[in-house]
Amino acid sequence: MFRKRLWIPVLLLFSLGCAFLQPTPPPIAAPPPTRPFGEGASLSGLYHVTGTNPDGRPYRGTLNIQPQGEVYVLLWETGGTSIEGVGLLRGNVLSAGWDCGVVTYAVLEDGALEGVWALCGESRVGTERAVPQKPGAQG
Repeated sequence: MFRKRLWIPVLLLFSLGCAFLQPTPPPIAAPPPTRPFGEGASLSGLYHVTGTNPDGRPYRGTLNIQPQGEVYVLLWETGGTSIEGVGLLRGNVLSAGWDCGVVTYAVLEDGALEGVWALCGESRVGTERAVPQKPGAQG
């Protein structure tokens, strides 16, 4: 008889506990793998860029990244246009701005940059991928 009475409160507590458990939400899509940036790592160098303008038109060009103290100087050359900007690296994210635009790149494991950018007055964004050029390669 004592055993039967003991199971009733245990069963009741278990049932109440299960009633308050929330289902696990579905996982959020994993971001692309990022490159670990440790001491001495640098983004410095020339990159080949391909991207899509906010209106969907594709473009190609180069991106030169050079460190300058705690910041990076970025120089894009695309479609006969040169744009200079300044960037900050925090963890595996490089954010940069220029005249009236901003870009945020994820630094991937292979050293490539995967980004999204916007211009003032625009309601849509562009995308860009920058791949480090191998020494001696031509853009």
